[in-house]
Amino acid sequence: MRISRILLVCAGLALPVAVQAQNPPPEPARIANPTPAAIALSRELVTLMNLREAGLAGLRAAMNPAQFGSGPEAEAAIRVVEQWAMDLFGSEEALAGFSRVYAETFTEAELQEILVFYRTPAGRHLLAEQPYLTMRGAEIGRQLAMAHQADLMERLSRKAPPPAKSN
Repeated sequence: MRISRILLVCAGLALPVAVQAQNPPPEPARIANPTPAAIALSRELVTLMNLREAGLAGLRAAMNPAQFGSGPEAEAAIRVVEQWAMDLFGSEEALAGFSRVYAETFTEAELQEILVFYRTPAGRHLLAEQPYLTMRGAEIGRQLAMAHQADLMERLSRKAPPPAKSN
């Protein structure tokens, strides 16, 4: 069980970092001082994206219910964590923070185009399905990591220094 947890951590966190370190993507230009109009557009976008549900989906994708054990107490703990995430991602603080990030990342024209897309039937469908896609993507990642854990262990053994000998 301990090896499985280590593998999941490596697959979920360390490997993407290692790949990025080998091939770092160019840092995109950021908008240092977004206009009030850009902030308003990004706020509209983040609201439309239903940050509360998206945050809950991300939490569910990352959370391992087995960590809580089983039974009524574990189920109650999971509900508390999920409610906390919904409260957190539904807060004004989260809305303002995410809106700022979008306003620093996209121009006003791009934000308007994104909003136009999300208002189309295909855009609304994507928004509605995003929590499911997030959870399924995490499941696929976990399944791939477990199916290929022997390869990971072999690669790690080639890179890891031999254990220190104790006297």
